[in-house]
Amino acid sequence: MSQNKMKIPPDDNTGSVSNWSIDKTIAVLSSALESDSAWNMFTHLLAIIQEEARKFDYKVIQADFNFSFELAFEIANDFVHKKVAGIIYHPISSEFEYSRNKEIIEIFERQGIPVVLIDKFFQTEPDNYSFVTIDNQQGGYLATQHLIELGHSSIAFLRYPLSSTVMLRERGYRKALMESGIRCIEDWIQVVFPEHKISDICDYLFKQLESQPTAIFASSDLIVRDVYLQLAKLGLKIPDDVAIVGFDDLPSARHMNPPLTTVHQPFEKEAWHAVKFLIERMKNAHRLPHIVLPCELVVRESCGTESSKGESVELKSKASTPVILSDSHPEGERKEQIGLVVREISDVLYSDIFYSKIIKGIEELAAENKYEIISSVGFKDQKTEYAIIRGFSKMNVRGIIFVATFDLQPPAQAELVYLFKRKIPFVSASYVDNKGVSFAGADEYHGGFLAAQRLIEFERRKIGVLLATSGYHSGAKRYQGIRDAVDPLKLSNQDIHIFNIDLTRSRNDFQSAYLWGKTMDLKKNPINGMICQNDFAARGLIKAFTERKIRVPEDIAVIGYDNSGIDDRDKIPLTTINIPNYEIGRKAMEILLEHLQGHTETIQQLLKPTLVIRKSG
Repeated sequence: MSQNKMKIPPDDNTGSVSNWSIDKTIAVLSSALESDSAWNMFTHLLAIIQEEARKFDYKVIQADFNFSFELAFEIANDFVHKKVAGIIYHPISSEFEYSRNKEIIEIFERQGIPVVLIDKFFQTEPDNYSFVTIDNQQGGYLATQHLIELGHSSIAFLRYPLSSTVMLRERGYRKALMESGIRCIEDWIQVVFPEHKISDICDYLFKQLESQPTAIFASSDLIVRDVYLQLAKLGLKIPDDVAIVGFDDLPSARHMNPPLTTVHQPFEKEAWHAVKFLIERMKNAHRLPHIVLPCELVVRESCGTESSKGESVELKSKASTPVILSDSHPEGERKEQIGLVVREISDVLYSDIFYSKIIKGIEELAAENKYEIISSVGFKDQKTEYAIIRGFSKMNVRGIIFVATFDLQPPAQAELVYLFKRKIPFVSASYVDNKGVSFAGADEYHGGFLAAQRLIEFERRKIGVLLATSGYHSGAKRYQGIRDAVDPLKLSNQDIHIFNIDLTRSRNDFQSAYLWGKTMDLKKNPINGMICQNDFAARGLIKAFTERKIRVPEDIAVIGYDNSGIDDRDKIPLTTINIPNYEIGRKAMEILLEHLQGHTETIQQLLKPTLVIRKSG
């Protein structure tokens, strides 16, 4: 291991580590943060961990793995060899790299070394790990709600590439806008990444867009420093022209000009609980304590409020798992209601990417037509789904829209029979292979056709198609579109290769495709173009190809599917098929409105995807 990866503090008295007791040593393993300022944020947390560990007579060694899981495995095995007493693990991208993170944790647990996660946790299996995190969703909600209360309705959101923490902060941002009846403008949500510099983002938001934001919520204080500089170059004053709220409450926030309003992340409490939980696990390996800490908003001058002292506004978050969410309405103005059935999606990233846009389209058209949406979320089985539908019936909802459900395919399920008998109109916001069910969905055939057509235009004639083994309807339709696109070229079956792997329409597909791509036999399958089931799989495949020194797109062009907005550490923007999820939501609501007005015939409409051309293909 290179020496600069391991940071070992000297003994307090002797200046050496020679007289350390290894069973009184805690190791901190972290994913590195690329910029110096980002690293300073983590070193702030690390310093607190060291201070708290010292109170329990433990010392701390720390190493980072620079976003390389290969290096992470090397460091983990080195920690095992050193026989450290316990591990505090700061994982990379949490859910997106869940399986790799899990492998690292298992290296320690096989040797009886307890692990506590800090800052992030795995929503896939939350009860299987001990963790300390903050309520990121409520933090995003508090920041956005504060700006709304100050009179802003045009609020941009700047974020780093996707991780569980950032996605939850964005979910809070969207929730605050929705509850206030403010439309979320997708152009105002910008990703800060090497290819998307703050200067370019600010130029786009404040010079190119016709409708410009009056406020910015940044997912990290680290983003704000450059935003201040760029706004000044554009001649915009803070907070007179643009109000700003950050997230983390780093020490630099109060010294900015003007001082930054921000969501306080309780680093001290996180560090204290992480050390405390780790020591508890040392005593009882089977105990898995975890906690989600509340956030608070620290109001300063950057958003236009009079608070030069940076006094804390303690708007504490509450952990909850809602079953029925309802928009509020003034007394005496109760609207007619539409029920929205949304099954629990354990993959928060997947649900935010796809279902949030569909739901937004439904909600906006419903509001325009004076209907109130009540949403059922969080159920995990079909029995509960039936109960929720019956509950909606007792509430006398006018109609129901299914966004994510268990089964609307034939034969008709009990829930459909029940709705038909009750004469409650219902619509699915996705394709349903049932002639009796109205729906609005994506034309998957057209999407497959576009993807293949792009490869053909790119002079690719050896095409691979990566599909799920379970055979989703969408996969079959896409493949038919691909076949029809290449048929005029009279390509043989040897030119079109179908690869079926274990894909589940979630971020785990990244890992599945990555592992498959690492061992794919290119001599047996000499492809020069790939079409993937979704963007997660496409990104995993690109990572595998890059590590194998296969150039994308020069050697193999790669096309994803869904235009999910996934941003990882790869430098190759993804060509993909855009699914019009927002429009699907509005169309589903439009169909339901027709049924509410007396239209009794089944209405089924497919909306055409579009091709988004970037560098990968």
